[in-house]
Amino acid sequence: MLKDQSRAYFELPAGKTEAGDKLNDDKFDVESSYETALRETVEETRGCLGRRLLVNASDSKDLIRYGDFDIFLSKTPMFDLEEINPIRIPKGNNKQNHWDPMREIIDYAWVDIATLYEPKSNNMSDMKDKNIEVHYALPSESRIAQTKGWFK
Repeated sequence: MLKDQSRAYFELPAGKTEAGDKLNDDKFDVESSYETALRETVEETRGCLGRRLLVNASDSKDLIRYGDFDIFLSKTPMFDLEEINPIRIPKGNNKQNHWDPMREIIDYAWVDIATLYEPKSNNMSDMKDKNIEVHYALPSESRIAQTKGWFK
């Protein structure tokens, strides 16, 4: 789970179809929701979870569609979230870079997925017993994932 600096709640990384600049030819093209989810997860983990690892650990056809977003199952090894915090991102030139996607995430949390199925509110404890607020759609998304057999 991760928390964007502009939001009060934690959510799962996900993707939706977006137009993107390839940077090397000044052309925009459409990126699939799977490609967006891969890119967003790499950015949001500051590169800790690399694209190749995510491609090898996921399947573009194994997804949950919820609203405008697609959530993909990725079976990666557990890791300590504290490994992400020391990863520094160069500041860059603010006149050219008004927004940096690798700086938008400010907090991370592991949660016991079973606690998401029937929550009484959007507040819950993470695996370190820290109280966090989760996105309102998370219980529904986790129930769909459980039905699909994602959590065994």
